[in-house]
Amino acid sequence: MAPMATATSRRLVATLGLALLLVTAAVYSEVRDHEFVNYDDPAYVTDNARVRDGLTWDGVRWALGATHAANWHPLTWLSHMADVQLFGLDPGPHHLVNLLFHLANTLLVLFVLRRMSGALWPPVVVATLFALHPLHVESVAWVAERKDVLSTFMGLATIWAYARYTERRSAGRYAAVLALYGLGLAAKPMLVTLPLVLLLLDYWPLGRLRFRGQAAFDRRLLWEKLPLAALAAGASVITFVAQKGGGAVLPIHSVPPVTRLANAVVSYVAYLGKTIWPSKLAIPYPYPLSLPAWKVAGAAFLLIVLSGFAVAQARRRPYLLCGWLWYLVTLLPVIGIIQVGDQAMADRYTYLPLIGIFVAVAWAAAGLAHARRSLRLPLAAFSVAVLLALAASTVRQVSVWADTVSLFTNSLRKTERNYVAHTYLAIALKREGDIEGAVSHLEAVGAMGAEFPDAPYTLGQIHDERGDLGRAADYYRTTLSMQPDHAGALVNLGRLLEQNGRAEEALAHYERALRLLPGDASLENNLGVVLTRLGRPDEAIAHLEAAVGLEPENVEARNNLGVAYLDLNRTDEAVLQFVSVLEMEPDHPAARFNLGVASQRAGRLVDAVEHFERSLAGAPESARVHAALGDTLFRSGRLREARAAYEEALRLDPGDGQTRRKLSAIPPPGDP
Repeated sequence: MAPMATATSRRLVATLGLALLLVTAAVYSEVRDHEFVNYDDPAYVTDNARVRDGLTWDGVRWALGATHAANWHPLTWLSHMADVQLFGLDPGPHHLVNLLFHLANTLLVLFVLRRMSGALWPPVVVATLFALHPLHVESVAWVAERKDVLSTFMGLATIWAYARYTERRSAGRYAAVLALYGLGLAAKPMLVTLPLVLLLLDYWPLGRLRFRGQAAFDRRLLWEKLPLAALAAGASVITFVAQKGGGAVLPIHSVPPVTRLANAVVSYVAYLGKTIWPSKLAIPYPYPLSLPAWKVAGAAFLLIVLSGFAVAQARRRPYLLCGWLWYLVTLLPVIGIIQVGDQAMADRYTYLPLIGIFVAVAWAAAGLAHARRSLRLPLAAFSVAVLLALAASTVRQVSVWADTVSLFTNSLRKTERNYVAHTYLAIALKREGDIEGAVSHLEAVGAMGAEFPDAPYTLGQIHDERGDLGRAADYYRTTLSMQPDHAGALVNLGRLLEQNGRAEEALAHYERALRLLPGDASLENNLGVVLTRLGRPDEAIAHLEAAVGLEPENVEARNNLGVAYLDLNRTDEAVLQFVSVLEMEPDHPAARFNLGVASQRAGRLVDAVEHFERSLAGAPESARVHAALGDTLFRSGRLREARAAYEEALRLDPGDGQTRRKLSAIPPPGDP
């Protein structure tokens, strides 16, 4: 370990750290005006009912066990819930919290490297590169990537705690390492390789693993990593199960192992290229249709050369091997050997790994400046120029994330065959009312032959809203052929089947959707309505009561629950539901009508007449209400008024034979 810093050097580090924070905050300041994007933000925040409720005990229990969004990361869910609790759904503060974590991570990079190495300027350079590199914009400017900045914060805090533990080993300090690492895994499982990173840090800069002709390996260094490795193994298993269950892990046949390995080799080099020259940054990067053999061979050769050079320099320049292996190891979980999603690579995956590259570069530059004093000024000037260029590039890249249209318009300029960008841009254009623009992008996806279910699903929604229900149903079926567990397609196709009188088929679709979205009040309500129509009121009530329990202010679910109670002659319970609806929404026509029916059944005819008349005030052209009013007036002995009500009902619905028979039973005016 390095000797303790002097008070002067501590003040200098604090000053430099504060200056770096101010510059980084200025570079990212535009995020406070950014919107949520429609790519993952809905699943993580805007359309997630649990998150929108803020911090609740039910939400905490859900977060601890949820594998929603094909991941297990309870700490991430809790952080989003806390944001909603504090700021509601105003996107600006959500973005600023991401930025605060990035600023905290920047300081941790600086202070951790400073503490472990005792050096001054190399940690400052690493922290500055980390703060300002445009490859990191995706992690910071995307609300759904809270998991990235949060897990990195916990990972760096784990390294800080580990450095303290190596200074003076104790059970308490080791417990802090374990606790922080567990929290990091609970934010994002990408930290599964951190025990290997700690072993690298034992080699350099901590100096716990020393060379004596050959590496002298202290087995205790392994033993103390075993509890951390056990946590990593558990998180890996949970993550694989969650991602496979969520359909995020692509089957072997869709991307063969040889192709995955080739893409992994090329991606390692491509990330290095974008680190040196950060151009054509986009989201997502489509998986290539093929990779030329020369590109794979060239990338593999470069990796071997760089690895060999780092090993050869290990004794004189151990930071090169440590930084290079940090990069290789921390990228391993997301390099695509186990393919999650259909992107070839992603900028966000570099957030933690590039620290290793920055370490190698910064210490190498410091070594060169120390060896050749004449190079100090040119190196300093070059470093400043590079950092200014990176900051300018980051400002431009931050602006790309302003909203969905800006984001995916940029992606389509920077990539080819990007069917994901076409689809989500189409969804955004549809929301803005540019239907023709949306359709053109969705048709482009079809022309590519890409099996991306959100594209036909969005086309189904467009035809659904246009009233072309047959084509809408066809697109929903196409969606389900690509993704049988697409909840939106199941729900919408179920609704269309229900409207066509195919209640049994609708029921099957709703039940499948509910298995995918347990605790969805809208689905519980839909199931209750279909079961009521199928004459299964007991089952209907169970689902409708669940819907009301989930959303007590859901007036439609309460009204439907009251109807189901009426079907079982549970009149008093039905009345309570209809009254609750009217307390929340006094002009709700269906609840007012149903309350009239319930009052009539209970023999409270005066109340029934009042409710039907008030219902007519909101729906004067409803034949059903006029007929029900006529029935109640007839039972009350008010035959002349009953005749008028029946006649009005028949005027509105001349084919109502039942009302015609009731009218014929009333003697004409003047008859004895």
